[in-house]
Amino acid sequence: AYKGLIRPVLEYASTAWDPHQLYLQDQLENVQKRAARFITSNYNYEPGSMTAILEQLQQPSLKDRRTQNRLILFCKSIHGQANLRSDQLTNHSGQPRTCTANISSDFKRKQTH
Repeated sequence: AYKGLIRPVLEYASTAWDPHQLYLQDQLENVQKRAARFITSNYNYEPGSMTAILEQLQQPSLKDRRTQNRLILFCKSIHGQANLRSDQLTNHSGQPRTCTANISSDFKRKQTH
């Protein structure tokens, strides 16, 4: 039920919205961890127990799955198998896309004029 009902919701369009903030990544991973504990009926909270549970279920982390899906989309776009241009998938400015970076670059532009 998890793979068919829950995980698709957690991963829906993740190639577009993949969170870069650690707390958001952790929140997503916690959903998978809770589901894994429920599936195995293993509520052992000792260090390393979660790793063993996920290995038992052969579940990669959601972060790893998002990375894999982004790479698949990138390869498909390069080979013309996706309705995207490869230049839409890269950041040509060399600047990180964050609110702080945008404010900082705007401030620098205003100072030079």
